[in-house]
Amino acid sequence: KPGRFNTIVPIDVWIPGCPPTPAATIHGFAVALGLLQQKIHAVDYRDPTGVTMQPLWPQIPPSQRIAIEREARRLAGYRQGREICDRLLRHLSDDPTGNRVNTWLRDADDPRLNSIVQQLFRVLRGLHD
Repeated sequence: KPGRFNTIVPIDVWIPGCPPTPAATIHGFAVALGLLQQKIHAVDYRDPTGVTMQPLWPQIPPSQRIAIEREARRLAGYRQGREICDRLLRHLSDDPTGNRVNTWLRDADDPRLNSIVQQLFRVLRGLHD
């Protein structure tokens, strides 16, 4: 019990048992970290009206979005792959003919970006075949 050692070392949690059981030890750590208190007073942030979130690119089928994003991240890394994917999908959504994509690639003047986008188009064509 707290008291005797409390004068030398501050004791925030007392774990009963000699030796304490694993369950008692985990409970003691949870109390010390405030985890138990957080779980007891949890707040649910779900929207009660039942409004669902719209996908970022609703006009592009999910299988295509996922395949393009995975390939972009594989080729360019996590962050840059996501940026390339988002930009490509935005351009394709605004202009399905691909003219905006061509303008973007020409203005960027980046051979690596060009190569990545060409590979993403191959992925798209593979999904349509």
